[in-house]
Amino acid sequence: MTGKFHPHYASQEHIYLVDMISEVLRNSKGRRRGEIEELLKEVEAYGDYRVVRGFYDVLLAHCTFEQEIGLNPRPLRDFAFSRMSEIGHYNLKTAAQVVSEGAIKFGVSPGDFRDAMWSDLPQNAVLKDFREPNPSEVILEYNFRAVSSLLLKSTYLKFWVSDRWKDALWAVKRLGLMYQLDDSSITVDGPASLMRNTRAYGLSISRLFYFITKAKKWWIEAGIGSRVLVASSDDPILSGSGEITFDSDVERRFYQDFVSLKTGWDIKREPEPLRAGSYTFIPDFLFEKGGIRVYMEIVGFWTAEYLERKFRKLKELKVDNMIVAIDSSSSKGKVPEIHGNVFTYKKTPDVYKVRGILMQLEKPLRDKMLEMAMALEVDGDVVSVKKMALDNGLPEDIIKEAITKKMPEGYIFDGANLISPGKAETLRNEITGLNKADANSAVDFLIRAGIDASISTLIALGFIIEWHGLEAKIKF
Repeated sequence: MTGKFHPHYASQEHIYLVDMISEVLRNSKGRRRGEIEELLKEVEAYGDYRVVRGFYDVLLAHCTFEQEIGLNPRPLRDFAFSRMSEIGHYNLKTAAQVVSEGAIKFGVSPGDFRDAMWSDLPQNAVLKDFREPNPSEVILEYNFRAVSSLLLKSTYLKFWVSDRWKDALWAVKRLGLMYQLDDSSITVDGPASLMRNTRAYGLSISRLFYFITKAKKWWIEAGIGSRVLVASSDDPILSGSGEITFDSDVERRFYQDFVSLKTGWDIKREPEPLRAGSYTFIPDFLFEKGGIRVYMEIVGFWTAEYLERKFRKLKELKVDNMIVAIDSSSSKGKVPEIHGNVFTYKKTPDVYKVRGILMQLEKPLRDKMLEMAMALEVDGDVVSVKKMALDNGLPEDIIKEAITKKMPEGYIFDGANLISPGKAETLRNEITGLNKADANSAVDFLIRAGIDASISTLIALGFIIEWHGLEAKIKF
């Protein structure tokens, strides 16, 4: 080793950059993430783009992004690609035709159908909320991440903490790190010292650093190439919470993706321990809904010994509802005989697959809710599905399923509303009286009348819609 060095920390003089990025986020509610990142390029002209992007990444933790339209985009894409394949050629007319057919099939407007097809892409997520933090804390968090990123390349990490030694050692063991215990410090093998699996191991080193910074006093040194990184509690670094929230980015991404689906299931990180033979086992997640409890374990790519211990515990675990997702590179195409719902994944577990398993497990509960929904009485000229769901404490998809199975006598259904015969006749006459062929004008008229309307509403009212490119026209 040729010398010691400190990371390049950001300082209070960079607060102006944090303020500029925060202003972009404050004014971007309702914008897609891709649009926000385009606006961010203007801020990069005022400072080092790497620092700007680093501050932005910190601020993202204070943002809530959601899928704009609550539809699973995969069936929509499958339908669109299948229909275009049947048609055999692409132009604006055939694209509009497929979009129209898809909108009718899935009970949404053509615009919503188009948007929902790609709504699961990160750049299409919409900013719903920004909880603006103190700019000084953003700088401290940025510096914390600067050290963490360097530790990903370390050959070793040696650390000392002034208190909570027992907890520190527990964290090392919990993360599965290789270590040596000295009289006054702990030395952990770094990811760069391994022959394989360096990224996963490096992420665990970063989690350990997050825990170390919770101590009242601490210092670290780490081998980075030919030099030694040094940092301590005297540096401008934001302390951690002392809790290891996620063991890997895989678990973090899965959690965030699942929450964004809004399934109605509560998800909890690391619930109470379970018994697995003579072992204690703490699953990664617990899903709860209507008294149903479902556990989930994510088995990542790790050493053969680690996987052997993990699979042994899972085989001895006796739980009625268990989901196990196994990294395909760990299983090498073979799924061990484990009790529960087991599947393999690449990069991150498929949240839609997990949702499908949960839907099967909750089927008895859904059947009961469907029975309740089918017994509801409908009263009024225009009855919104959203209002019915809210008033009766039932999911919207349950209300829609009940309507399709047992259509209230005399009503018509546009996918979002039940409309009485008399009201439907009145609306037909009013829309005809507008004397406008533009379907969007008719939809706007219905929305101003307090109806959650779409092109599907016009079709349900009996109007014939013709598509001219991407423009919808009413055929009178």
